Amino acid sequence: INGCASVTSIFIPENILSIGHDAFAYTGLTSVTIPNKVTTINDKTFFACNRLASVTIPENVTSIGKSAFAYTGLTSVTIPNNVKLIGQSSFHDCTSLISVTIPNSVTTIEYAAFRNSGLTTITIPNSVTDIEDYAFNECLLKQIYCEATTPPQIESETFSNIYNTCELYVPEVAYSAYLNDPYWGKF
Repeated sequence: INGCASVTSIFIPENILSIGHDAFAYTGLTSVTIPNKVTTINDKTFFACNRLASVTIPENVTSIGKSAFAYTGLTSVTIPNNVKLIGQSSFHDCTSLISVTIPNSVTTIEYAAFRNSGLTTITIPNSVTDIEDYAFNECLLKQIYCEATTPPQIESETFSNIYNTCELYVPEVAYSAYLNDPYWGKF
C-alpha cells in the first residue's frame, strides 16, 4: 500500500513474520501495532508517514532498519529490549519525537539515527559502544545521560551542533575518560 495517502489505519495479522521494505511508506497511517512475531523492521517500512504519531514495537524485534520511521509524526518511541541496532536515519527528521527509551541491549546507534528530531533529553544506556556521525545532529538536546563507564565511540559530527547548549551527565568514575575524549570532552 506504499503511497496510499488515504490509508489511515491497517490491521496486520499476528501470523506475519516480516514486513517488506517500503511496505507502508507515504501512507496516511496515524497509528500502528506491529505483530509480536515480527523480528525486523525493514528499511523505510514507515518512511514519510507524516501523520504516524503512535507505534507499538513488539519485544521480538531485534533491529530497526534504515529510515524505518524517518519523516514520521511520532511523538514517543519505546525501543524493545532485544534491539541491538538502531539503523541509519531510523528516526531522521521526526521533529515531533520528544521521548525515546533506548534499552540496555542496543550497542550501535547508526549514522543520523535521530538527526533533526525533537528530542530534548536522551539516556544512552551502558550497552552502547558506538554512536555514529550525525546520530543526534540538529536535535534540540539539552541533557544527555550517558551511563557507560567507557565512553562510547563517537565522531566529529555526532553531536556537533549542541556542544555549547547541552549538559552531559556521566558516571563519576568515568568523568576523566569523557573529559579527555576528543569529542565527548567538548561538552
